[in-house]
Amino acid sequence: MSVQIQFKILKKLFLIFILFAILFFNRCKDDPSGPVNYGPNKALYEVEYSSNTIILPSDALISIDTVNYSIYTLDKNKVTTKLQPNDILIISEKAMRKVINCKEEDNFIIVETTEAKLNEAIKNGKISWDFTPDLSKVTQVLINKKYAVPLKNNGDGYEYEFEIGNWTFQVWMNPKGTAENGLPELQINFIAVNKACAGGKITATLGAKGSTRLPRQNAEININNNQTTSFSTKNRGSHSELTLEYSAVFSEGGGTAILELPEIVLRMPLSVLLGIALPIPIYIDYGISLGATVNIPSVTATAIGKVKLILDSDEGLKVENTAPTFQPSINDKSLGELWFDIGDMSISPAPAEVKYNVACPKVSLNIAGQEIAWLASVFRTDAVLMVPSLCKAAFCQVRLDGGYKLGMLGFNFDENETTFFEYGKEVKTPECP
Repeated sequence: MSVQIQFKILKKLFLIFILFAILFFNRCKDDPSGPVNYGPNKALYEVEYSSNTIILPSDALISIDTVNYSIYTLDKNKVTTKLQPNDILIISEKAMRKVINCKEEDNFIIVETTEAKLNEAIKNGKISWDFTPDLSKVTQVLINKKYAVPLKNNGDGYEYEFEIGNWTFQVWMNPKGTAENGLPELQINFIAVNKACAGGKITATLGAKGSTRLPRQNAEININNNQTTSFSTKNRGSHSELTLEYSAVFSEGGGTAILELPEIVLRMPLSVLLGIALPIPIYIDYGISLGATVNIPSVTATAIGKVKLILDSDEGLKVENTAPTFQPSINDKSLGELWFDIGDMSISPAPAEVKYNVACPKVSLNIAGQEIAWLASVFRTDAVLMVPSLCKAAFCQVRLDGGYKLGMLGFNFDENETTFFEYGKEVKTPECP
């Protein structure tokens, strides 16, 4: 056998080996949608309360004033300890407040309060949890975090219809069972319709349809000698596949329609999820929100668009003695074909423009009524017609946003919101620079 033939055979074997190695590697990579053993749900609540912390049963609370939510009326017969200024008052699973002053009226105690910090109520302790969310444990659906909507199952999922300002909303959510990685999944469909705006009328329809997976959630808080020494939270297996659609036409007068949808929240109390009584109210909120700006300046202006976006990630926030740090891990991402058209035959001096984004899911930690940290998968699509160039451009993006407000944990870091991962693409016509 000649050297040349031997070389050709070796070359073919080498190429076959490389191909096999690639296939083997791809087969053995971690599959974000495959089975994952997260282990059992678990929690730890080992705390030593401060000497001035007073815990009352939930039925001790008669009412809270609705002006600034600082005046608490208590049942005098349920309060066995005299309340003093600077006491930390915990009403089991309802509130945690610092006492400013109080007075007795008949069978009631009227208490003026202010916000309390967790490290004021707890001298030493560790609070931690790690669980897979259970949709049957949702106790409330909140809109704008101010009022609860009763769960309404129409036989084919949960449906909500409501109006805020000039927008009419229809939200449909249907439990889809369990994904391959063991996490609960929701089919979702949102429609928002606007038929009026300042300066005129625009008929605009915004939609989002697809599925979202509620991630495994864990967190840990450590307190030593009334100082919070560390805090961390992480979501694992967050996954959403959403098709965003929009259409807008001039109706009467033109103008700009701006939408900021108050967040729709599925609220799960930690105590219900884990079957243990917790005096301090701790909630894990799974939220969905929309935001849009639609500018249709003239009678001939129109805008339509559609794109499918996918994001699969693990994301976390960690706080020790240094500044808070976000820790993203991207398992999968996809930007589908970006289909759009935007135009204005009258060549209005103002550009036609659509900006549309959906946060789904947004996972928040809420302690005693305060959102201390949140992490969100955000899906975005924009389109613009520039004048006088007649440039048409569109943009789509998946990203991870997060924020924190850690004062209630005793940290002195400034409140912050940020984008800590983004991936997008732009398409534009030849008229664009």
